[in-house]
Amino acid sequence: MVSPDVTIKHLLAHTSGIPDYYDEEEVDDFEDFFLDIPWYRLKHPTDYLPLFPDKPVKFPPGEGFSYCNGGFILLGAIVEAVTGKPFQAFVQERVFDALGMEESGFFPMNALPERTAFGYVKKPEGWITNIYHLPIIGASDGGAFTTAADMQRFWRGLWAENVLSPDLRGLFWKPNRRAEDEGPDVYYGHGFWVKAPMARTPFPFLEGADAGVSFQSLFIPESDTVITLLSNTLEGIWPLAGIIHAHIAGNLPAHSQADTTTETT
Repeated sequence: MVSPDVTIKHLLAHTSGIPDYYDEEEVDDFEDFFLDIPWYRLKHPTDYLPLFPDKPVKFPPGEGFSYCNGGFILLGAIVEAVTGKPFQAFVQERVFDALGMEESGFFPMNALPERTAFGYVKKPEGWITNIYHLPIIGASDGGAFTTAADMQRFWRGLWAENVLSPDLRGLFWKPNRRAEDEGPDVYYGHGFWVKAPMARTPFPFLEGADAGVSFQSLFIPESDTVITLLSNTLEGIWPLAGIIHAHIAGNLPAHSQADTTTETT
């Protein structure tokens, strides 16, 4: 049971404290992780609800930070309840189509369109595809397919206010909670990570990894710079991502630190 004190804002900011069905703080092997429900039955956010563990909350809502895939599953279920549409169809219409992201979408793993890369998992006997290691189709906690060119359209479309109002965009991209495990200058906003080096201009980024995939995309509005890294292995992007972040952080313009460290609930 999720506490009635948990809000959409808590879920967006990973400050709800609810126990996670896929707790990244407890998973030992991201490439050999399986659930009690077969992957091929996970098609909608509500399909994940029976997987939520019967555990105590990690902390009262708003009093901590813990990345929670389950929180985003709940957000997807809310979207479906409010709109009456499948989550994937809603995102296709309101994000991918609205921003001209013609090569992006939630594609079934057993019916991938042409020019779609498979993810790969390394086993003792060699490399295998990740088709049996992930839900059959992505949901609200991840799993969309995209390209570097479409991510440019995504960031620039958000900046041009084609999807979000300036107030919402500002809320999503403003540093909210320090993510200590991610580094001394990494925060989370609402749905976006934020790199906020000391006295430097913060910038938003998205990232994710799973069996056979790793991804990161960042946006620096002041210079209209988009950098997107995609790999079809779990570890593929991370060495380069670290180098890029360090270089960018050292070359950002000065910024008031008071604007980068505000934490809200």
